[in-house]
Amino acid sequence: MNLLPKLISLFLQYPDKELLNSLSEMEEVVSELESHGARRVCTDFLDYLRRTPLIQAQEEYTNRFDLEPSTCLNLTHHKWGDDRERGSALAALSGLYQEAGFEMSTGELPDYLPLILEFLAVCPQAAGKAIIEDYSAEVRTLVDRLKKEGSCYADLLGLAADVFARFA
Repeated sequence: MNLLPKLISLFLQYPDKELLNSLSEMEEVVSELESHGARRVCTDFLDYLRRTPLIQAQEEYTNRFDLEPSTCLNLTHHKWGDDRERGSALAALSGLYQEAGFEMSTGELPDYLPLILEFLAVCPQAAGKAIIEDYSAEVRTLVDRLKKEGSCYADLLGLAADVFARFA
């Protein structure tokens, strides 16, 4: 398993008590990352989660990803909006997951970035490349938007973009 995409996937989930209760375990995983830059970004995010009251972290997440369409984590939304092709793209992602034997563990759509990262952590290189080719531009766009807004999630999305670049 590739630790970095899995870790980013966990950090990009809606913050809850379970996440906060696992910060020490996550810190151990972060310390095992090879990249100093990735360790720094993940450590900074862990620090954010530790110092921010849960309700405030949840509000930030909701405002950033659920209420703001330009920064939602559903990548097909950024590529096709509400166009009909979005449905075909979602079906293609579901098919790719099934072919690779990956079970979607959340109730999210298959284009949800944390779910894609979870898949990239365990999938064969060829299966990952198909997603990367289709959605790396959308991830870069998200990074740019979040940086412009000064979001605490910008550097995490930057790491996600790096993961995509390494798969390409």
